[in-house]
This record gives sequence, C-alpha cells and structure tokens, in this order.
Amino acid sequence: MKSALNGMKIGKKYTGNQSHLLTVLPLFFEFYEDEFSAVFFLQPRTLAEFNLALLSCVCSWLEIEDNFLFAKTYTALTPKEEKLINPKQEGESTFPKYTQVFDSKYGFLPNLSILDLIFNLGPESYAYLKQVANPSPNG
Repeated sequence: MKSALNGMKIGKKYTGNQSHLLTVLPLFFEFYEDEFSAVFFLQPRTLAEFNLALLSCVCSWLEIEDNFLFAKTYTALTPKEEKLINPKQEGESTFPKYTQVFDSKYGFLPNLSILDLIFNLGPESYAYLKQVANPSPNG
C-alpha cells in the first residue's frame, strides 16, 4: 500500500537516532556535528519533515541552493515512466575511492550515502560529485 510521504509519521517512542551517533566517527564529522546533531535530534512529526531538514543541511554543506518545490497533488507514473526511474538499477557512474571509516573491514563502498561522502571528504565533497558527474575523458 502506497501512502503520501508527508503523511508518514515517526513513532513517538523512536529513540534510535541518538544511538547512531555513538559509532566510529569519520574524519570531518566534527566539522558538521553541530548542524547535523540539531537535525538528528529533531522531534519531527513526519518522515518528510526529517528528510527535508537533513536535505537542507546537505545543500548548505555542498553550497548549493535548496529551492524545493512541493506538489499539491501526486500523479502516479505510468508503467513506461516507472521503467525510466529505477533506483535499484546500477548506473554507469564511476566512483573514485576515498577513505571511509570501515575501509579495512569492507573495502571501498561506492555510492554509499551523501552523509558518508560529506563526513569523509568534508569541503571537497562538491568537487568529488562534480568529478563523478563529469568524468574527464582521460579517466
């Protein structure tokens, strides 16, 4: 059953957010810690509110505009359109390696998450994304 993202509520008993911050910290985590913690410890009513707050932080850290537009209604995709958008399908992008917290245990995990990238590369994250989006012809 599909439901609107802005209607998905976060349970009041959910306290999992806090425990995630107690794991091994990447190199640049402390650089972004205050802003990230403010979002991570929010008490949002919906998943959409939490996602939007986190997305706003990510845009700020990457120094890109966060002009979000919200649709008042949702029009379902046709089966043909759904085939064009497949998040489970691997893209053709090549992801240059960077140091990740658990490199020694798992090796490099490409396209892991934007937070992994930002917390490990810091201010160089935007340049990395640009490189992935527009690889040089020489490799």
